[in-house]
Amino acid sequence: MSSSAKSNGPAATLEKIAKVLLEKHQSPGEGVDMAMLDQDLTRLIGVFHQRGLTDEQSVMLAGQLMQLARLDLAGGFSEEGIENALKHLQMARLIHEKILAGANGDVQATQRLAMNLVALADLMESRGMPGDHHEAFALHQAGMELRERLFKLHPDSTEVGREVVFGLNKLADFLFRRRQPDAMDQALVCYQRDLEIAEHLYFRHRKSPGAARDVVFSANKLADFYMSREDEEDQERAMVHYRRCVSVCESTEGEYANSVLAMRDLSVALGKLANALWKRKNKRVSEQEEAFKLCERALELRERCLQLEPKRAQSAADLAQVLQWLARGLMDRGEGGDRERAYELMKRSLDLRERLLSANPNSLDAVRDVAVGLEWLGDLVVERAAGDFVDEALALQERGLEIRQKVLKVDPNSLRAAGEISMSLVKTAKVLRLRNAEGDVARALKYYQVNVDLYERLYATHPEADRVVRDLIRSLETLALCLKERGLEADEKRTSELYQRCAELMAVRLEGEGNGAERLVNMAGVLLDQHQPGAVGQAVGYLETAVAANEKRLGQEEQGGSKAAKVELGASLGRLADALERRVEGDDLAKAVGHRRRAVELLEEVARAEWVVVNSAREWVVALEALAKSIGKGAGDADQTEAFEVQRQALDIALRLAEAEPHSEDMRRTVAVSLYLTHDCALAAGEAEEADRYLNTCRDLLRDSVDRGMVFDESVMELYHRLDGEV
Repeated sequence: MSSSAKSNGPAATLEKIAKVLLEKHQSPGEGVDMAMLDQDLTRLIGVFHQRGLTDEQSVMLAGQLMQLARLDLAGGFSEEGIENALKHLQMARLIHEKILAGANGDVQATQRLAMNLVALADLMESRGMPGDHHEAFALHQAGMELRERLFKLHPDSTEVGREVVFGLNKLADFLFRRRQPDAMDQALVCYQRDLEIAEHLYFRHRKSPGAARDVVFSANKLADFYMSREDEEDQERAMVHYRRCVSVCESTEGEYANSVLAMRDLSVALGKLANALWKRKNKRVSEQEEAFKLCERALELRERCLQLEPKRAQSAADLAQVLQWLARGLMDRGEGGDRERAYELMKRSLDLRERLLSANPNSLDAVRDVAVGLEWLGDLVVERAAGDFVDEALALQERGLEIRQKVLKVDPNSLRAAGEISMSLVKTAKVLRLRNAEGDVARALKYYQVNVDLYERLYATHPEADRVVRDLIRSLETLALCLKERGLEADEKRTSELYQRCAELMAVRLEGEGNGAERLVNMAGVLLDQHQPGAVGQAVGYLETAVAANEKRLGQEEQGGSKAAKVELGASLGRLADALERRVEGDDLAKAVGHRRRAVELLEEVARAEWVVVNSAREWVVALEALAKSIGKGAGDADQTEAFEVQRQALDIALRLAEAEPHSEDMRRTVAVSLYLTHDCALAAGEAEEADRYLNTCRDLLRDSVDRGMVFDESVMELYHRLDGEV
C-alpha cells in the first residue's frame, strides 16, 4: 500500500479525528472545521458498513461520535446543539448495535451500547419535544434489559453489577422527574432493586471501595426519594437508609478509608441524616441535638477536604453546601444567637459559590449554585426579622432571579431551568407581598404573570409533558389566588378566566394518551398530592368516572373479562377507596368498604384462575389486607371481629403461597407482614392471646430469615429490629 493510501486510511483518519476532538476539548472557544470533521466521520461510517474497519477501529469510531455529541452541547443546550448531538449519538448507536450483534454477548460491547442508549435518553428528555419522553423511557428500558441480561450471566461480577446499579439509578431518576403516581411507584421499585443489588455486591466484595460507594450512593438515592414524599413513615424509612450510609462509610477499610473521597462520602451521609432529623414534624430535643452534632462533624470533614485540596472546585462546593445545611438547622432551632450565626454561615456559603462562579463563569452548575445561595440567604433574611431586612431579602431574591434568567437563555427548552426560574419568580413575588409597600402587590402580580407565560410557552412546545401541565396549572392557581386576595372588582373576571384555564388543561390531559381511565386515575393522584381545598372531592369524581369506565370495559369483554381488565378495575377501586377514606364525608367509609369488597372479588377470580402465578395471588392478599383495615375503621365490635376474620383469610392465603416457595424472601416478607397485621386485628377484636401468638410467630419467622442471610426492605427490617428488641 502506498504512503498516500495509508495517510488517508481508516487508522490515519481516526487518529486525525481524535486529535481534533482533543484540541476542541482543551480549547472549546477555538473554531473547528465541523464540516470537514463530519465529512471524515461520514466516510468512516461508510467504510464501517462495508466491513472495512477492524473491531478496534469500529469501537474507536463509535467512541469519537459520542465524544463529539458531548462537545456539541459544550456551549449549552441550544436547538442546533441538541440536534447535532442526537445525530452523532444515533450514528454511534448503529455501530454499537452491529458490534454487539457480532460479539455474541460480549460484556464490554453490551455495556457500551447500554451507555449509548442512556445518553440518547438523557438528550431526548432534555429536548422535550412531543413523544420525546416516551422515547426516552423506551431507551432507558432497552439499556436496562441489556444490563439485566448481562447480570444474569455474571451475577457475581462487580463490574457488571455496578452497571446495573447505574442503569437502575438513571431509570429511577427519569421516572421520579415525571412526578406521576404510576411513574413514582415504578421509580421506587427501581431504587429498591438498585440498593438490593448494591448490597448483594457489597456483601460479596466487602473490601471493595467501589462496592461500598455503590451502597452509599444507592441508599442515599432511596432515602432522598422517601424524603421527597413528605410522609412521616417515609421519613422514618429515609433515616434508616441515611444511617446505613453513615455505617458503611465508617466501616470501610484500606486506602479508600483515609482518602478525601471517603471523607466527602461520609460528610454527605452525615449531612443528609442531619437534614432528615431536622425535617421531622415531631422531632425530639435529643434528635435536634443529634442533627447538630452530625452536621458539625460533616462541616469538620469538608473543611479538612478543602485544606487537603484547596484548588479543587468540588471541595469548595461541598463546603458551601454543608454551611447551608447548618444555617438552615440553626434557623429552625431559633435559640439565642442561632439566627446571627446562621446568617454568617450562609454568607460564607454564598461567598464560596461566588468565587467558584468567578473562576468558571461558563459553568451552569456554578451559576445555579450562586442562585440557590442567594435565594437561601434571602429566605433566611426574611425569617431572621421583618422591617428593614425585607429590602435586603428582596435584593437577594431579585439577583437570584437575574442569574436564573441567564441559565434559561442558554438552555431555553430545559424543564429544569424553567422549574428553577419559576421557583425564583414565586419567591421574589412572595417577598414583595411581605413588604407590601406601595406598588409591591402589582409587581408581585407581574412576576406571577411572567411565571404563567413561561409555562404557557413551555406547554406549547411540550404538550405531552405532564410536569409542564402540572406546573402550569399551579402557576395559574397562584396568580388567581393573589388576584383574589387583592379583592378588586376588576380582578374577578381575570380570576375566573384563570380557573377556567386550569379546568381546560385538566380536561386536555384526561383526553390524551389513549387510556382515559388510566389518565383519570393519574390525574386524581396529582390532585391528591396538591393538598388544595376541594382537591380530594375532585379526585373522588375522577376516580368514580375511572371505575365506571373500567366496569364498562370489563362488561364488554367476552367470557367474563380478561385478567388485565379485572386487575385494572380492582386497582381503580382501591384508589377510589383510598380517596374516600381521605375525604370522609357522609357514608364515604361505607362506600370505601364496598369498593374494597368488589376489588377482592375481582382479584380472587384472577388468583384462582392463575394460582401458579404468585403475583396474582399476592395482589389478592394485599386487597384483603386493605379491606380488613377499612372494616376495622368502624366503631362497632362486629366491625373489629369481621376485620379480624378478613385479615386471617389474607394470612391463610399468604401461608399457602409460602408453602410452595419456603425459601423465597418475597414470600417470607409477605407472610411476616400479614402476621403482624393479623396481630393488630386480633388485638382490636379483643383476642389478646391470639394476638400474642401471631406476634411471636412473626418474630420467629423474621429472626429465622435474617439468620439465613436474607435482607428485606427497610420497613420489614425496622419491624424485625423492633420485635427482636422486645424480647
